[in-house]
Amino acid sequence: MSWVLVPLPALVLITLVGAALDRAAGLGFSGAGAWRWAPRALLGLVLAVGCVVHPWAGAALGMVVVWWSRTRGALPGRGPSTERTGVWFLLAVLTVMLLRPPGVLYWDEAVWLAKVRLAAGDPWRLVTASLDPSSDVVPRGYPVFASLAQSAFAGLRSDTPSLVAGAVALAALCIAMALAMLPAARRTGVVFWLALAPLSWVHLRSAYLDLPLGSLALAVAAGLARGEPWARRSAVLAACLAAGMKDEGLVHVLAIAAAHTLASERRAEAGRAAAEVVAGALLSWGTWRVLLSVHGVSSGDHALSGAGLAEAGDIALAVVRAAADVRSWGLLWPLVGAAALVSWSGARSTARPVAHALAWQLAGLVLALVLGTERLRVFALDGSLVNRLWMQLAPMGAWLLAEALAARPPGAPHAPHATNDAPS
Repeated sequence: MSWVLVPLPALVLITLVGAALDRAAGLGFSGAGAWRWAPRALLGLVLAVGCVVHPWAGAALGMVVVWWSRTRGALPGRGPSTERTGVWFLLAVLTVMLLRPPGVLYWDEAVWLAKVRLAAGDPWRLVTASLDPSSDVVPRGYPVFASLAQSAFAGLRSDTPSLVAGAVALAALCIAMALAMLPAARRTGVVFWLALAPLSWVHLRSAYLDLPLGSLALAVAAGLARGEPWARRSAVLAACLAAGMKDEGLVHVLAIAAAHTLASERRAEAGRAAAEVVAGALLSWGTWRVLLSVHGVSSGDHALSGAGLAEAGDIALAVVRAAADVRSWGLLWPLVGAAALVSWSGARSTARPVAHALAWQLAGLVLALVLGTERLRVFALDGSLVNRLWMQLAPMGAWLLAEALAARPPGAPHAPHATNDAPS
């Protein structure tokens, strides 16, 4: 049971660092109420990982915090709080960790955890090995932000139980970020719809990065939708980690940013906020790409070669078939599709921008499959990849369902982001 406690020192440390910066720079993360620990922890984590990847990345992130301190917004006032879901979330995570055996459950978990094990005792060793053209790090050229974060939560240990604990802790933080950004009235609905999909439980109990990435994408979208300064800053941090977690992360951020700008009635203001999250994503994605180029490491698996152009129809059909697999998803995606159609054809509601963002994300991922490499095309057609991409979209799909079912009739008061959270 002691393996469950392994991530606590790192989580406490990065949260304290984030809280100190939050207070010193006036970032306003207390606006998240009982969930304020999540953006604070993410700030500390992103800064730590950025410094390990390259000192200039850490310096750039530090400059972002300084710039935020010079443009601090008005902090929300204090008030009574009835929001306690943050505590229940921590208890639920602890329960999941206790139910999950402290070992490898799926064969490809061993591949991902092997990268995390490289950082044991010395996180810079993973960066050095990943930037060595002659090394056997798999996949070659893949971003290392998530592996470094999991290693930090594992206490830089190399034993499998600690690595598993680190992976679960990173997933928990990403999910917490998504819930922190959502309106309080939508959190239960999002968790409910996501829990109805059987594959969600598989990913929750694994070391895969698709559910954490999807949660960060939801945090970006919800943070932009809230519009408050602290939420936009949180969205920037989520975008930075998402783009450094997997290559698809940048696709999600670009799609959400474009949808947010085009769906807004105040496009200039929305465009500025969207540009901030894109800049956050490009900071981590660009840093890693520059390092790969300088060291002569090619990321061949995720290059753009157009290998799927001749079979674009087959790839699209594989995507649709995967969504219709009730053994994996239940009725989640048919219900999401119906909710999207209703939100587009009916009266304007808070569900429509979510539907637009989800459509843009799906289009971006399918386009990436079509324009990708031969290896990517094979994975897409043999069924080993597409469900992972749907998992990345599942948190947004759950939010769309929650918004659609809570849609207000025309003329009702517009308060989509009312919350009972109160700062401390």
